[in-house]
Amino acid sequence: MAGHTLPDADRAALAFSLLPTRTAELVNRRLTVAERKRLREGLTRTRDATDAERHAAFRALATAVRNGMDWPAPAAHDEADCPFTAIAAHPRSDVVDILERVAVREPLEVAVTLCHLEPFVRDALWERLSPATCSMVTSRLKEVHLVSLAQTSKYASDINARLARSIRYSGRIHA
Repeated sequence: MAGHTLPDADRAALAFSLLPTRTAELVNRRLTVAERKRLREGLTRTRDATDAERHAAFRALATAVRNGMDWPAPAAHDEADCPFTAIAAHPRSDVVDILERVAVREPLEVAVTLCHLEPFVRDALWERLSPATCSMVTSRLKEVHLVSLAQTSKYASDINARLARSIRYSGRIHA
């Protein structure tokens, strides 16, 4: 069982198996039901792994955490006319609220939105999203580069319209 050829779920399970009990319990509480199931399955598949493989998986996880999230570049992205640029001007709490709600029905829309944002804006939003939303979005990141320019524009219009309604209904702008 070579650690570098394992699926991500199995490498995560190997790393998880080295955590102290209290830390493992804390991590487990933050996982969604689906993530817990995948972890249990990964632990079952990697039951016979060696200590060296477990340590290698743990080191790889620590490196990945240190390096941060790897955000894919969206297809046909031009900073000069990016339809998502306006999001940075909105209060973070409003944007997070909208992204949380959209992710329930369309996590790919949130993934595309986040990939179009400047890294400092994206990171600030990512830190505030719930673990469940982060999990849904992360699972769709590999599809971001497949999203067409037309679909990207629809996503941007939807997010921007929701933000505009949020401002209008909160009473911050009086028409």
